[in-house]
Amino acid sequence: MSESIESPTPVSSEMQPQTAAPVETSTVYEEGQTVTHPCARSERHLYPSLVVRALAEFAGTFFIIFVLLGAASWTLLGSGGTVYSTAIAAIVAYGAAALTFSKVSGGHFNPAVSLAAALTGKIGWIDALVYAVAQVVAGIGAAALMLVLVPLLPTSDSLTEKSWWGFMVNGFGENSPIYLNSSVNIDMKFTIVVELIGSLIVIAAVVGAMRSNGTPSRNFSLTTALAYGAATFITAPVTGASLNPARSTGVAIFAQNKGLTSSLPQLWVFWVVPLLAGAIVGLVLVIVSSVRNSRTEQPAINFDTTTALDPEQAAGVDDFNTVISTTDEASTADSAADSVEADATAADDADEASSEANPFAGFNVTEASDTTSSDSVTDTTSPDSEEKE
Repeated sequence: MSESIESPTPVSSEMQPQTAAPVETSTVYEEGQTVTHPCARSERHLYPSLVVRALAEFAGTFFIIFVLLGAASWTLLGSGGTVYSTAIAAIVAYGAAALTFSKVSGGHFNPAVSLAAALTGKIGWIDALVYAVAQVVAGIGAAALMLVLVPLLPTSDSLTEKSWWGFMVNGFGENSPIYLNSSVNIDMKFTIVVELIGSLIVIAAVVGAMRSNGTPSRNFSLTTALAYGAATFITAPVTGASLNPARSTGVAIFAQNKGLTSSLPQLWVFWVVPLLAGAIVGLVLVIVSSVRNSRTEQPAINFDTTTALDPEQAAGVDDFNTVISTTDEASTADSAADSVEADATAADDADEASSEANPFAGFNVTEASDTTSSDSVTDTTSPDSEEKE
Protein backbone atom coordinates (compact mmCIF):
# COMPACT_ATOMS: atom_id res chain seq x y z
CA MET A 1 0.00 0.00 0.00
CA SER A 2 1.56 3.15 -1.13
CA GLU A 3 1.60 6.14 1.08
CA SER A 4 1.58 9.63 -0.24
CA ILE A 5 4.42 11.77 0.90
CA GLU A 6 3.57 15.38 1.35
CA SER A 7 6.19 17.89 0.40
CA PRO A 8 7.20 20.22 3.19
CA THR A 9 5.60 23.61 3.28
CA PRO A 10 8.00 26.16 1.82
CA VAL A 11 9.30 28.64 4.32
CA SER A 12 9.40 32.24 3.26
CA SER A 13 12.59 34.21 3.52
CA GLU A 14 11.09 36.23 6.36
CA MET A 15 10.50 33.08 8.44
CA GLN A 16 14.00 31.68 7.88
CA PRO A 17 16.54 32.43 10.60
CA GLN A 18 19.13 34.97 9.73
CA THR A 19 22.64 33.52 9.78
CA ALA A 20 25.89 35.40 9.76
CA ALA A 21 27.95 35.43 6.61
CA PRO A 22 30.69 32.79 6.58
CA VAL A 23 34.06 34.00 7.68
CA GLU A 24 37.03 33.01 5.60
CA THR A 25 39.47 31.14 7.80
CA SER A 26 41.90 29.78 5.23
CA THR A 27 43.47 31.32 2.20
CA VAL A 28 45.12 29.65 -0.79
CA TYR A 29 48.27 31.52 -1.66
CA GLU A 30 49.40 31.48 -5.26
CA GLU A 31 52.67 32.58 -6.71
CA GLY A 32 52.75 36.30 -7.37
CA GLN A 33 49.46 36.89 -5.50
CA THR A 34 49.14 39.14 -2.47
CA VAL A 35 46.44 37.92 -0.09
CA THR A 36 45.34 39.77 3.04
CA HIS A 37 44.07 37.70 5.93
CA PRO A 38 40.58 38.79 7.03
CA CYS A 39 41.80 39.27 10.61
CA ALA A 40 44.86 41.29 9.60
CA ARG A 41 44.97 45.05 9.94
CA SER A 42 45.13 47.18 6.88
CA GLU A 43 48.50 48.68 6.15
CA ARG A 44 48.92 52.10 7.69
CA HIS A 45 50.08 55.11 5.77
CA LEU A 46 50.88 58.71 6.57
CA TYR A 47 48.30 61.36 5.87
CA PRO A 48 48.11 61.79 2.08
CA SER A 49 48.17 65.59 2.05
CA LEU A 50 51.67 67.05 2.34
CA VAL A 51 50.22 70.34 3.60
CA VAL A 52 48.50 68.60 6.51
CA ARG A 53 51.65 66.68 7.36
CA ALA A 54 53.71 69.86 7.27
CA LEU A 55 51.23 71.55 9.60
CA ALA A 56 51.52 68.59 11.97
CA GLU A 57 55.30 68.92 11.94
CA PHE A 58 54.97 72.65 12.59
CA ALA A 59 52.58 72.16 15.53
CA GLY A 60 54.63 69.38 17.11
CA THR A 61 57.94 71.22 16.73
CA PHE A 62 56.47 74.46 18.06
CA PHE A 63 55.20 72.69 21.18
CA ILE A 64 58.51 70.88 21.77
CA ILE A 65 60.75 73.93 21.41
CA PHE A 66 58.50 76.12 23.51
CA VAL A 67 58.60 73.59 26.35
CA LEU A 68 62.38 73.18 26.05
CA LEU A 69 63.03 76.92 26.06
CA GLY A 70 60.79 77.41 29.06
CA ALA A 71 62.44 74.59 30.98
CA ALA A 72 65.92 75.88 30.11
CA SER A 73 65.11 79.41 31.27
CA TRP A 74 63.66 78.32 34.61
CA THR A 75 66.78 76.30 35.43
CA LEU A 76 68.45 79.61 36.12
CA LEU A 77 66.65 79.67 39.47
CA GLY A 78 67.90 76.29 40.71
CA SER A 79 71.39 74.88 41.13
CA GLY A 80 71.97 71.73 39.05
CA GLY A 81 68.55 71.96 37.48
CA THR A 82 69.98 72.40 34.01
CA VAL A 83 70.50 68.67 33.50
CA TYR A 84 67.55 67.05 35.24
CA SER A 85 64.77 69.48 34.47
CA THR A 86 65.82 69.85 30.83
CA ALA A 87 66.03 66.07 30.38
CA ILE A 88 62.59 65.56 31.91
CA ALA A 89 61.18 68.35 29.76
CA ALA A 90 62.65 66.70 26.65
CA ILE A 91 61.09 63.36 27.55
CA VAL A 92 57.67 64.88 28.11
CA ALA A 93 57.73 67.25 25.12
CA TYR A 94 59.02 64.84 22.48
CA GLY A 95 56.95 61.95 23.80
CA ALA A 96 53.70 63.93 23.83
CA ALA A 97 54.31 65.41 20.38
CA ALA A 98 55.15 61.99 18.92
CA LEU A 99 52.07 60.45 20.48
CA THR A 100 49.88 63.21 19.06
CA PHE A 101 51.25 63.85 15.58
CA SER A 102 53.34 60.84 14.55
CA LYS A 103 50.43 59.03 12.89
CA VAL A 104 49.85 62.05 10.68
CA SER A 105 53.36 63.07 9.62
CA GLY A 106 55.68 60.41 11.04
CA GLY A 107 56.80 62.49 14.03
CA HIS A 108 60.15 63.90 12.86
CA PHE A 109 60.23 67.37 14.49
CA ASN A 110 63.90 67.59 13.52
CA PRO A 111 65.53 68.35 10.13
CA ALA A 112 68.25 65.79 10.85
CA VAL A 113 65.64 63.06 11.36
CA SER A 114 63.94 64.05 8.11
CA LEU A 115 67.30 63.81 6.31
CA ALA A 116 67.92 60.29 7.61
CA ALA A 117 64.36 59.25 6.72
CA ALA A 118 64.84 60.53 3.16
CA LEU A 119 68.16 58.71 2.80
CA THR A 120 66.54 55.43 3.83
CA GLY A 121 63.58 55.93 1.49
CA LYS A 122 60.97 56.24 4.23
CA ILE A 123 59.85 59.62 2.91
CA GLY A 124 60.51 61.52 -0.31
CA TRP A 125 63.09 64.26 -0.67
CA ILE A 126 60.47 66.91 -1.35
CA ASP A 127 58.63 65.84 1.79
CA ALA A 128 61.85 66.06 3.79
CA LEU A 129 62.52 69.59 2.50
CA VAL A 130 58.98 70.74 3.33
CA TYR A 131 59.24 69.12 6.76
CA ALA A 132 62.53 70.93 7.47
CA VAL A 133 61.08 74.30 6.50
CA ALA A 134 58.04 73.76 8.74
CA GLN A 135 60.27 72.71 11.64
CA VAL A 136 62.58 75.71 11.38
CA VAL A 137 59.65 78.13 11.09
CA ALA A 138 58.12 76.50 14.19
CA GLY A 139 61.38 76.99 16.09
CA ILE A 140 61.49 80.65 15.16
CA GLY A 141 57.86 81.04 16.20
CA ALA A 142 58.47 79.44 19.61
CA ALA A 143 61.47 81.71 20.21
CA ALA A 144 59.37 84.72 19.18
CA LEU A 145 56.79 83.75 21.79
CA MET A 146 59.54 83.60 24.41
CA LEU A 147 60.56 87.07 23.26
CA VAL A 148 57.15 88.22 24.49
CA LEU A 149 57.20 86.20 27.72
CA VAL A 150 60.76 86.81 28.95
CA PRO A 151 60.17 90.49 29.81
CA LEU A 152 57.44 89.30 32.17
CA LEU A 153 59.94 87.23 34.17
CA PRO A 154 61.44 88.70 37.35
CA THR A 155 64.72 90.59 36.92
CA SER A 156 67.26 92.28 39.16
CA ASP A 157 70.73 93.75 38.96
CA SER A 158 72.24 90.24 38.97
CA LEU A 159 69.40 88.51 37.13
CA THR A 160 68.94 90.40 33.90
CA GLU A 161 66.99 89.55 30.77
CA LYS A 162 70.27 88.52 29.15
CA SER A 163 70.69 85.88 31.85
CA TRP A 164 67.35 84.32 30.96
CA TRP A 165 68.31 84.11 27.30
CA GLY A 166 71.76 82.80 28.16
CA PHE A 167 70.34 79.52 29.44
CA MET A 168 67.96 79.14 26.51
CA VAL A 169 70.57 79.54 23.78
CA ASN A 170 72.76 76.66 22.56
CA GLY A 171 76.45 77.34 22.37
CA PHE A 172 79.95 76.73 23.66
CA GLY A 173 82.56 78.89 25.31
CA GLU A 174 80.80 81.77 27.04
CA ASN A 175 77.41 80.46 25.87
CA SER A 176 77.87 77.07 27.50
CA PRO A 177 75.76 76.35 30.62
CA ILE A 178 78.91 75.11 32.37
CA TYR A 179 80.57 78.47 31.81
CA LEU A 180 77.49 80.31 33.11
CA ASN A 181 77.47 78.19 36.27
CA SER A 182 81.17 77.64 37.01
CA SER A 183 83.12 79.72 34.44
CA VAL A 184 84.59 76.56 32.86
CA ASN A 185 85.35 77.16 29.19
CA ILE A 186 84.19 74.46 26.72
CA ASP A 187 85.90 74.55 23.33
CA MET A 188 84.34 73.78 19.96
CA LYS A 189 85.95 70.35 19.50
CA PHE A 190 84.47 68.96 22.68
CA THR A 191 81.14 70.53 21.76
CA ILE A 192 81.13 68.78 18.38
CA VAL A 193 81.94 65.40 19.92
CA VAL A 194 79.22 65.66 22.56
CA GLU A 195 76.56 66.88 20.14
CA LEU A 196 77.49 64.22 17.61
CA ILE A 197 77.09 61.42 20.16
CA GLY A 198 73.75 62.76 21.34
CA SER A 199 72.48 63.28 17.78
CA LEU A 200 73.47 59.76 16.77
CA ILE A 201 71.52 58.33 19.69
CA VAL A 202 68.43 60.35 18.85
CA ILE A 203 68.38 59.85 15.08
CA ALA A 204 69.20 56.14 15.19
CA ALA A 205 66.41 55.52 17.70
CA VAL A 206 63.77 57.64 15.97
CA VAL A 207 64.44 56.48 12.40
CA GLY A 208 64.87 52.89 13.56
CA ALA A 209 61.41 53.02 15.15
CA MET A 210 59.81 53.94 11.81
CA ARG A 211 58.39 51.41 9.39
CA SER A 212 59.58 51.21 5.81
CA ASN A 213 56.80 53.54 4.63
CA GLY A 214 57.56 56.16 7.30
CA THR A 215 54.74 55.32 9.66
CA PRO A 216 55.53 55.00 13.37
CA SER A 217 55.85 51.61 15.01
CA ARG A 218 53.95 50.64 18.13
CA ASN A 219 56.66 51.87 20.53
CA PHE A 220 57.63 54.90 18.49
CA SER A 221 56.53 57.53 21.04
CA LEU A 222 58.25 55.82 23.96
CA THR A 223 61.43 55.26 21.95
CA THR A 224 61.51 58.90 20.85
CA ALA A 225 60.97 60.20 24.37
CA LEU A 226 63.64 58.02 25.96
CA ALA A 227 66.18 58.72 23.21
CA TYR A 228 65.83 62.49 23.54
CA GLY A 229 65.86 62.24 27.31
CA ALA A 230 69.12 60.27 27.36
CA ALA A 231 70.77 62.51 24.77
CA THR A 232 69.64 65.64 26.62
CA PHE A 233 71.06 64.32 29.87
CA ILE A 234 74.44 63.96 28.13
CA THR A 235 74.54 67.24 26.21
CA ALA A 236 72.63 69.69 28.41
CA PRO A 237 75.55 70.65 30.71
CA VAL A 238 77.85 71.28 27.72
CA THR A 239 75.73 72.88 24.99
CA GLY A 240 72.25 73.27 26.43
CA ALA A 241 71.14 70.15 24.48
CA SER A 242 70.50 71.24 20.94
CA LEU A 243 70.21 67.89 19.09
CA ASN A 244 67.93 69.69 16.67
CA PRO A 245 68.78 72.55 14.28
CA ALA A 246 65.23 73.89 14.58
CA ARG A 247 65.64 74.20 18.35
CA SER A 248 68.83 76.27 18.02
CA THR A 249 67.92 78.58 15.13
CA GLY A 250 65.12 80.74 16.45
CA VAL A 251 66.58 81.35 19.90
CA ALA A 252 69.98 82.23 18.37
CA ILE A 253 68.37 84.86 16.17
CA PHE A 254 66.59 86.64 19.03
CA ALA A 255 69.38 86.18 21.59
CA GLN A 256 71.70 88.06 19.24
CA ASN A 257 69.78 91.23 20.05
CA LYS A 258 69.87 90.56 23.81
CA GLY A 259 73.60 90.92 24.24
CA LEU A 260 74.59 87.34 23.30
CA THR A 261 76.49 88.37 20.20
CA SER A 262 78.26 85.03 19.76
CA SER A 263 75.09 82.93 19.60
CA LEU A 264 74.43 83.47 15.89
CA PRO A 265 78.05 82.87 14.74
CA GLN A 266 78.05 79.56 16.63
CA LEU A 267 74.79 78.40 15.07
CA TRP A 268 76.47 76.56 12.19
CA VAL A 269 77.83 73.93 14.61
CA PHE A 270 74.31 73.01 15.67
CA TRP A 271 73.30 72.59 12.04
CA VAL A 272 76.30 70.70 10.69
CA VAL A 273 76.66 68.20 13.53
CA PRO A 274 73.03 66.94 13.61
CA LEU A 275 72.87 66.77 9.82
CA LEU A 276 76.15 64.85 9.79
CA ALA A 277 74.68 62.42 12.32
CA GLY A 278 71.58 62.06 10.17
CA ALA A 279 73.69 61.27 7.11
CA ILE A 280 75.73 58.69 9.03
CA VAL A 281 72.64 56.95 10.40
CA GLY A 282 70.93 56.98 7.01
CA LEU A 283 73.91 55.50 5.16
CA VAL A 284 74.46 52.83 7.81
CA LEU A 285 70.82 51.75 7.62
CA VAL A 286 71.00 51.60 3.81
CA ILE A 287 74.13 49.40 3.96
CA VAL A 288 72.59 47.09 6.56
CA SER A 289 69.43 46.74 4.47
CA SER A 290 71.45 45.93 1.35
CA VAL A 291 73.45 43.25 3.17
CA ARG A 292 70.28 41.63 4.49
CA ASN A 293 68.70 41.58 1.04
CA SER A 294 71.81 40.03 -0.52
CA ARG A 295 71.86 37.26 2.09
CA THR A 296 68.24 36.33 1.49
CA GLU A 297 68.83 35.83 -2.24
CA GLN A 298 70.13 32.26 -2.83
CA PRO A 299 71.99 31.73 -6.13
CA ALA A 300 70.65 29.03 -8.45
CA ILE A 301 72.82 25.87 -8.81
CA ASN A 302 73.25 24.40 -12.30
CA PHE A 303 74.16 20.71 -11.97
CA ASP A 304 74.53 20.29 -15.74
CA THR A 305 77.54 22.60 -15.97
CA THR A 306 80.80 20.92 -14.99
CA THR A 307 83.31 22.97 -16.90
CA ALA A 308 84.40 24.91 -13.81
CA LEU A 309 84.70 21.81 -11.59
CA ASP A 310 87.64 19.47 -11.01
CA PRO A 311 87.28 15.75 -11.91
CA GLU A 312 86.19 14.69 -8.43
CA GLN A 313 83.54 17.40 -8.23
CA ALA A 314 82.37 16.61 -11.78
CA ALA A 315 82.05 12.92 -10.89
CA GLY A 316 79.99 13.85 -7.84
CA VAL A 317 77.68 15.98 -9.99
CA ASP A 318 77.33 13.10 -12.51
CA ASP A 319 76.44 10.70 -9.69
CA PHE A 320 73.87 13.16 -8.44
CA ASN A 321 72.34 13.53 -11.91
CA THR A 322 72.28 9.71 -12.27
CA VAL A 323 70.41 9.35 -9.01
CA ILE A 324 67.95 12.03 -10.09
CA SER A 325 67.33 10.37 -13.49
CA THR A 326 66.93 6.89 -11.89
CA THR A 327 64.45 8.33 -9.42
CA ASP A 328 62.50 9.95 -12.26
CA GLU A 329 62.38 6.65 -14.23
CA ALA A 330 61.18 4.71 -11.18
CA SER A 331 58.57 7.34 -10.53
CA THR A 332 57.39 7.10 -14.16
CA ALA A 333 57.12 3.29 -13.95
CA ASP A 334 55.17 3.47 -10.74
CA SER A 335 52.82 5.98 -12.33
CA ALA A 336 52.22 3.68 -15.31
CA ALA A 337 51.50 0.69 -13.06
CA ASP A 338 49.11 2.76 -11.02
CA SER A 339 47.35 3.82 -14.22
CA VAL A 340 46.90 0.19 -15.42
CA GLU A 341 45.61 -0.87 -12.03
CA ALA A 342 43.19 2.03 -12.02
CA ASP A 343 41.86 1.04 -15.47
CA ALA A 344 41.33 -2.60 -14.34
CA THR A 345 39.53 -1.46 -11.24
CA ALA A 346 37.30 0.80 -13.31
CA ALA A 347 36.40 -2.11 -15.65
CA ASP A 348 35.50 -4.34 -12.71
CA ASP A 349 33.35 -1.62 -11.26
CA ALA A 350 31.57 -1.22 -14.59
CA ASP A 351 30.81 -4.98 -14.76
CA GLU A 352 29.47 -4.98 -11.23
CA ALA A 353 27.29 -1.99 -12.00
CA SER A 354 25.91 -3.73 -15.13
CA SER A 355 25.06 -6.87 -13.20
CA GLU A 356 23.29 -4.93 -10.52
CA ALA A 357 21.27 -3.02 -13.14
CA ASN A 358 19.96 -6.29 -14.89
CA PRO A 359 20.12 -9.27 -12.49
CA PHE A 360 18.09 -11.63 -14.81
CA ALA A 361 20.11 -11.08 -17.94
CA GLY A 362 21.94 -14.46 -17.65
CA PHE A 363 18.74 -16.42 -16.98
CA ASN A 364 16.94 -15.17 -20.10
CA VAL A 365 19.81 -16.08 -22.39
CA THR A 366 19.95 -19.66 -21.07
CA GLU A 367 16.20 -20.16 -21.42
CA ALA A 368 16.27 -18.99 -25.01
CA SER A 369 19.13 -21.31 -25.88
CA ASP A 370 17.34 -24.30 -24.29
CA THR A 371 14.18 -23.61 -26.30
CA THR A 372 16.11 -23.38 -29.52
CA SER A 373 17.88 -26.66 -28.85
CA SER A 374 14.62 -28.52 -28.22
CA ASP A 375 13.12 -27.17 -31.40
CA SER A 376 16.06 -28.29 -33.48
CA VAL A 377 15.95 -31.81 -32.05
CA THR A 378 12.26 -32.16 -32.79
CA ASP A 379 12.76 -31.07 -36.40
CA THR A 380 15.54 -33.62 -37.12
CA THR A 381 13.83 -36.65 -35.60
CA SER A 382 10.38 -36.23 -37.09
CA PRO A 383 11.15 -37.50 -40.70
CA ASP A 384 12.71 -40.76 -39.44
CA SER A 385 9.79 -41.53 -37.25
CA GLU A 386 7.42 -41.09 -40.20
CA GLU A 387 9.39 -43.57 -42.38
CA LYS A 388 9.33 -46.23 -39.68
CA GLU A 389 5.63 -45.96 -39.37
